[in-house]
Amino acid sequence: MVKNTAKPDKKAIRNHIKNRLDAEHPNFSKFKRQQKQALVENACLSVMESLKTENLQIPTLTNEERVGLGPMPKGIMSLDAMAQFIEDQQRTIFPLPIPSRGKYIKLPLLQVMDKFLDDSVIDCLLAPPGMTPSKRTWMPSRLLRIELLRTTLFPKMSVRAFCSMMESLERKQERAFCRLPLVRLEMCSHTVLSAFRLGLTFEQRVNLMVYMAHHFLASGRLGENVMHMIDSTDVATPISPRPLYKIELPEGDAIQFYSDLGCDCGSRRNKRDKSKMFVGYRVHTLCVTDMATRIAFPLFSLAVAANHHDSQMLEPLLAIARAAGIDVKLLSADGAYASAEKQSALIKKHDLRVVTPANAKVAVPQNVDAKTKAVYCNDVCEIPMRWNGFDADDGVHVFTCNDDDNACLFRSRCLQERLVPMDTGFFGPFPSCIAETQQAIDARKVTERPFNLLKHMDGLEPCLMKTQATVSAQVVFSQMVGIFKVMAGLRSVAKVDDKPKQEVLPLVVNG
Repeated sequence: MVKNTAKPDKKAIRNHIKNRLDAEHPNFSKFKRQQKQALVENACLSVMESLKTENLQIPTLTNEERVGLGPMPKGIMSLDAMAQFIEDQQRTIFPLPIPSRGKYIKLPLLQVMDKFLDDSVIDCLLAPPGMTPSKRTWMPSRLLRIELLRTTLFPKMSVRAFCSMMESLERKQERAFCRLPLVRLEMCSHTVLSAFRLGLTFEQRVNLMVYMAHHFLASGRLGENVMHMIDSTDVATPISPRPLYKIELPEGDAIQFYSDLGCDCGSRRNKRDKSKMFVGYRVHTLCVTDMATRIAFPLFSLAVAANHHDSQMLEPLLAIARAAGIDVKLLSADGAYASAEKQSALIKKHDLRVVTPANAKVAVPQNVDAKTKAVYCNDVCEIPMRWNGFDADDGVHVFTCNDDDNACLFRSRCLQERLVPMDTGFFGPFPSCIAETQQAIDARKVTERPFNLLKHMDGLEPCLMKTQATVSAQVVFSQMVGIFKVMAGLRSVAKVDDKPKQEVLPLVVNG
């Protein structure tokens, strides 16, 4: 036997074993822990034995496949296409009066949600192939309304308990919002609702976010001076933190499998009431921030296993934004999202600047003041140089002499120009000596507020879902509820005493 001496790709091996278990055991999540443990152990031993020889070749993964997203959907709708799609669905030859249930809905937030949720549009966006009204008892629009109601009013209630409660709930407000019969107690079972959430594809979840972005951008809640930002937060899932099985690789790395095959173990900030390590997912969100009010609003979110590095999530989120027709030119992000090479490539390919805090471990170039970040031409130069832009072809910052008064004694013997390569320290896409750079870095702090709202007010924490598909769906539902609150005027005020703040405003309902 010829041994395979190539270094094993940890994530490719894990992905291969997961796909194998998913294909051979579609109902893996329903098995008991001992059964899961035996299946995972057998699959791991079989794959690792095959990897010792040339009997098994694991294909190279794309970045999206490595983080468990799969291929980027081709059916993502742009904002313009979504607007036209909504208009086409609302156009009828003979508009017929439809009995309105709006009179039963008294809660202001539910009134706004009912106003903007177009059932015909939602049914077309979320309908599986071949679905017709005659072939399905529960239309996607009704199930989405039920999920949004649960997320809004009963976020801590399990799906089973929620469905049981709704089955006996006689209040007409909730039943009218969900399009349930008002004269008889009828409700879908928790298995139907769970199947709906689990069955939402990557493309459908993204198009739901595009649908919300279309209505949000048209609501007038966002000013003209905006900046895009990206950040992430941890979401622990309610599963056992003990792995089912652990593979030890020759290089010392390990691959762990939990009862939810899609999640993994990751680290988070030290918190008083939580451990530093957790098992679950990380939600990465692209936000748009109104720089006048310093309030951030989430646009697109992706949930991936907690162990994936932030740098792997920048491209998928930007790809979704580009597919939706959002032109991102300036992005404020954490330093982990983009290396110097990636930043240079983004400038060249998409004319996109990713502003990140300076990495303290990066050495400061010679003749650069570490405190003021001022750049000098040489060791005898006393006048800080002027930044003259970034040369994308060579990947360098161009600094020129700033001696406009001819006061420098060495002017005649100086090159009067200096090229400084891009790095992740003081010289990112915009050097730290530019005042606007620090402003963009400081503004990123406002992205923490949407995450707090998403988790503590919009039904994402405590997380009741146990798989990547259901967690991803819940992230979309929670984000939709948060945006509806913004559109209703229930969550957006300007900063007070230079501190970003989001509180309750008087209700604003158009139409």
